[in-house]
Amino acid sequence: MSVEIEYCGTIARWLPKDPDVIRKFQNELLAQLIKNGTCTRARHVDQNQLSPVILEFKKLIEEDAEIFRDFHEMFEQVRPYPESNQRSVSG
Repeated sequence: MSVEIEYCGTIARWLPKDPDVIRKFQNELLAQLIKNGTCTRARHVDQNQLSPVILEFKKLIEEDAEIFRDFHEMFEQVRPYPESNQRSVSG
């Protein structure tokens, strides 16, 4: 059985239109991370469980002021409100 998902995100148009699909995926991913010890229920990450590539990327962002600034600007530029036809994932 295949389920057709309608995509219509607010930033990248590949996100599912129904935020419940995103929420379900996030919950399943978090449960998997908790199960394998990468993350706690309080969402604290055990850095010893992270891939060396992720740790290297984290170090690059944190140690280079220009990259650090640009990394944070990228998230600040995200529009805070969904389009009129998009329900909020957090609400």
